[in-house]
Formats: sequence, structure tokens, C-alpha cells
Amino acid sequence: MTGPAAALEASLRELVAALVDEAVERRMAELAPPPSEHLTNAEAAAFMKIAPVTLEQARARGEGPPYSKAGRRILYRRSDVEAWLAEGRPRRRR
Repeated sequence: MTGPAAALEASLRELVAALVDEAVERRMAELAPPPSEHLTNAEAAAFMKIAPVTLEQARARGEGPPYSKAGRRILYRRSDVEAWLAEGRPRRRR
């Protein structure tokens, strides 16, 4: 094919590829699990971009975001971690 037919075919291929990519992205977003409200120590540390041991040490000093215990697991609420980060400073708990 040459001329207008080839140009039309190329345009249609680009359009179809773009539509397929968009549909795949939408479907992947639908299938992705929503972010959990509770974070483990490792997840909270990764979210805050610090080492897990740094978060553990802050918790031992009574600093850092509020946490709760579920058995032996330490859990942080995502909203508490975000609020603590927004404050931008350590806070000792009483």
C-alpha cells in the first residue's frame, strides 16, 4: 500500500494501540488492591523512606507516629503516618 491508504492504516494502528493501552491501564487500576489503612513496621518505614530499624528505634524512644499492637505485630495507620510526616518533627508520646 502506498499513499493515502498507507497513511490511514498507520493512523488506525496508532489509534488502536493507544486505545488498547488505555483499556489495559484502566483494567489494571480496577484490579489493584486499595492501599491498606494499616501498615506494618516495614511498610511504614518504606512509605516514610527510612530504614525499618530507624522507625523501631524512634518507637523505642517514644517518638514517631502513633502505633497499635495486634498480638506481636506493630501496626501504623496510614493517616497517622501521613500526619506525623506533615508535622515534620519527632514527638514524644506520654
